[in-house]
Amino acid sequence: MGRPRKNIEQEIEQEAGLAVLEPVTKKPNEFTDEYTLVVDTDYDPNADLFRIPNRDQNFQYRYLRDDQERLSVATSSLLHNQGGWQLVPKSHSLRIGFNERDLSEDGFRRIGKHILAFMPINLYEKKVAAKKQKTNTRTSIIKRHVADGIKVIGANNQERRVKDKSQKDNIYIEPGN
Repeated sequence: MGRPRKNIEQEIEQEAGLAVLEPVTKKPNEFTDEYTLVVDTDYDPNADLFRIPNRDQNFQYRYLRDDQERLSVATSSLLHNQGGWQLVPKSHSLRIGFNERDLSEDGFRRIGKHILAFMPINLYEKKVAAKKQKTNTRTSIIKRHVADGIKVIGANNQERRVKDKSQKDNIYIEPGN
């Protein structure tokens, strides 16, 4: 049987005096010191740019438009007049999972023209409850008018009362009847 034959191409290259190249040992996916971006490899096609990695359950977060007029209203002490928000300081941003490189030079988390703000959850719940109560007050008047029937002036200035179509005892009065 004898010894196993070498690769014929290698033999020809060696006899011709050509250098045999060694395969590259560096993996193509290895990063160098030049690539400094921290990449989130958790692929999610619905990923939110405004995601907060490790939310503190004691706070409610939101991004505010970063212009002086909007920030002066949102960061005011008037809770029920769009206020009550505070810009998230650097120490809190680091604690909830952002890296130092995710923060701007002034220490705030910014995405485009938006800046991260937060509010204690108990104040946020008071704010939401007040908005809901205000909305319910306004819509209850509308619901009452719909239940009673709304006076509609039709063609030829004829009046009729129209009730909500979802009511079982819906009575429509046709003009001239």
